[in-house]
Amino acid sequence: LLMVDDSCTNVLTIICEDKPTMIDSIIKDEFSTDSLPVKSYKVKTRGHHGFVVEMNTNWRPDTEWLNYLVKKYPLIWVKNEWYEESGMAGIYVNGYLDGSVVEPIDTCWKELSKECKANILIK
Repeated sequence: LLMVDDSCTNVLTIICEDKPTMIDSIIKDEFSTDSLPVKSYKVKTRGHHGFVVEMNTNWRPDTEWLNYLVKKYPLIWVKNEWYEESGMAGIYVNGYLDGSVVEPIDTCWKELSKECKANILIK
């Protein structure tokens, strides 16, 4: 019997160059709610203009939630790099950076699973 882990690790970066107080609002209003679409999260880095959060979600990241953040906070730039235990990986980029709106990217690809990488790298 093959057990598939449904865990997806996300490294989410949110930056707001033009209005740093927006970062405080996002952390306070979006990450302290029961409706947060993640199993767990930890703020890895926090600066005046942004933060990096490592989150675990079920399966793939909730891109609807990421789109919601960009729409609600139009001066932010969001990058979410993610990978699943099964080997799927992807990136989501959207928002506002260096004075202009960036072209949204939301793509995924097949990578080696953790188990495969471990087997390949055995000496």
